[in-house]
Amino acid sequence: MVSAMTPNDWPIDRRTRHGLLLLVLLFALLLTGVVCWPKPSPQELIRQAFLARDDESRVSLLQRALASTHAPIPDAESLLCQSLANAGQWGKVEQLLTRFDCGQWSSQALVDLAQLGVQSSQWPSVEHLVALMGERGELAEPRLAISCSLFHAQGQRENHLNAAAQLTVLFPTQSAYWWQLVRIYEQQDDDAAAIRTLESALSQPLPLLDRMAMHHQLIERYISAGDRDRSRRLLRELRANGEHGPRLDVYLARILHLEGDVNQALVALRPALQELGEIPEALRFRGILWEESGELERAVADFRRVIELTPNDEIVHFKLAQTYRRMARLDDDEMKRQLADKHYKEYLRLHQQAMRLKNLATPIN
Repeated sequence: MVSAMTPNDWPIDRRTRHGLLLLVLLFALLLTGVVCWPKPSPQELIRQAFLARDDESRVSLLQRALASTHAPIPDAESLLCQSLANAGQWGKVEQLLTRFDCGQWSSQALVDLAQLGVQSSQWPSVEHLVALMGERGELAEPRLAISCSLFHAQGQRENHLNAAAQLTVLFPTQSAYWWQLVRIYEQQDDDAAAIRTLESALSQPLPLLDRMAMHHQLIERYISAGDRDRSRRLLRELRANGEHGPRLDVYLARILHLEGDVNQALVALRPALQELGEIPEALRFRGILWEESGELERAVADFRRVIELTPNDEIVHFKLAQTYRRMARLDDDEMKRQLADKHYKEYLRLHQQAMRLKNLATPIN
C-alpha cells in the first residue's frame, strides 16, 4: 500500500518553488489592493483641509484635491492661496493668482486675501485682487478701503485722496472714513480742506463721541486759522450742549487772544491752569501772553518750565529765543543774546528734524 506524500516529504527545490509562488501571489494581491483601494474624493480632501489645524497640512490636502481633478474648485483655490499667504509664501500666491480664474472666487475670499496682502505689504497681489473686486458692484466699500492703503503705499496721492473722498460720499455715516480724509488733508497741510471735511462730517448723524471729537478739532482749526467769529459761535454751541471745564476755558483764552485782549485772555486761562496743573501747551500759551503783555521774566519762567517738561518743543525754543532777544535789547545783556542764539539754533535743529520726519511719513509719487 502506497501512502500519500506530505509537503515535508517534497523535494527541497519543489518546496522552494511553492514558497515563491505564495509570495508572488501575496504581492499581487497586495498590489491589487493598493491600486483598487478607494482614493478620497476632492470634496473629502477639501473637507479635511477646512478641518486642518495648521497651514502646512491644509496646503498639502488642497494641493492633492486640486491635482486630482481638471475642473476648477474656487473654494479650494482661494483657501490654498490664503493658507500660503498665512505661511508667508507670497511668491507662490502670486503664481497661483495668475493661474487660477480668481473671478470665480467668492467676494469674501477676494476681500480676505487682499486684506492679508495689505497686512504683509504685498502690493502686486493686492493690486491684482483690487482689480478683480472692481468688477463686482457689491464690493465698493472694501475695495475703496483697501485701495486707500494701496495708493498710500505707492505714493499715489491724488488716487488716495479720491478713494478716501468716495468712501465719505458712499458711506457718510461711517466716522472712520471722515477721520481718514481729515488725516490726508493734514498730511497735505491743507487746513481749509480739513475744516470743510469736518463741517461736512458734522452734517451727518454720526455717533456722539465722534461728533464731540470733531467739534473740538474744528474749534482748534478755527482758532489756528484766526477765524474769531466761527470760533466764538462754536464755543457757544459747545457750552449750549452742556460741555464745560478747562478745555473750554483755554479755547476762550485763545479766542480773546485772537481779539487782541491779552489781559482778559490771562484771566480766562487762570482757572484752566489751576485745574489742569502744569500742562506744557497751556504753560506755553501763558508764556506767549506774558511776553506780549511785556512781562518778560514771567514769560521766560513759563517757557523754561515747558522745556523741562518737553525738551523738543520747537515753538517754545523759538519763543524763548525771541523773548531773550527782547530782554537783551532792553538790558544790553550779552548773556541774554547768547541764550537767544542758543535757543534759536535749537529751534532750527528741531524744525528741520520735524520736516524730515514729515517727508518720510508722507510718500511722494
